[in-house]
Amino acid sequence: MVLTYLCVHSKDLIGTVVSDMMHSKDAGEHVTLFYTFPGINIWGDFRAQTINDNGFNITLVDNWLGCMTVQENPTQLNMFNGIACIMAADWQNLTRVEIKECISSNGMDSSEVERCATGEAAWWLQEKAIQDTRSMYPPFTAFPTVNVGHTSVFDWAYFKEFVCNEIGGM
Repeated sequence: MVLTYLCVHSKDLIGTVVSDMMHSKDAGEHVTLFYTFPGINIWGDFRAQTINDNGFNITLVDNWLGCMTVQENPTQLNMFNGIACIMAADWQNLTRVEIKECISSNGMDSSEVERCATGEAAWWLQEKAIQDTRSMYPPFTAFPTVNVGHTSVFDWAYFKEFVCNEIGGM
């Protein structure tokens, strides 16, 4: 395992994510999105240099990143430029803690994670007790991979990109 430290721009970045394997319908490109809280490490898998959604090019997003730590497995992951973006809806109406709790629980099954990440965060928050995220996770070496499955960019009910400054300013 190689620990890759990615730091750019927003020092206020505090947020979440779940890894989500996605395919672009037009190109069949495959990328895993990730977004992490300090101390919480999530797999990042980038196998495509672009996701085409209204011309959105993820190779341009590296200046949106805050400081994050990514556990890279060279046999499985093809990291490039530390690209990350956030797929979500309604998050701008939630607090940082709510966002973190929504996505970060490793007790959620894949359908719950997907519902949360596609705009039903409020539903999840009502159904689950709010806990300290750090208490949910084992030490880094035992950190579980969160894999939602495959979802097309164009099939998501909501598609939003949040720059770190927006998240940090909440």
